[in-house]
Amino acid sequence: MEFLTAEELAKTLKCSKAAVRKWTLAGMPVKKLGGRLVRFDLAAALQWLEQRGAR
Repeated sequence: MEFLTAEELAKTLKCSKAAVRKWTLAGMPVKKLGGRLVRFDLAAALQWLEQRGAR
């Protein structure tokens, strides 16, 4: 499993960090590391986006 920051995920998906934040609020799966610190599993994020037709 590869965990990415919001910035790394945005670069990988060629989108803005704002889009990643929007998707997180819409339910994109995240790994919470305490407080507001989260990381994204690339495979889970891609699957979540595919299910919603966002990518």
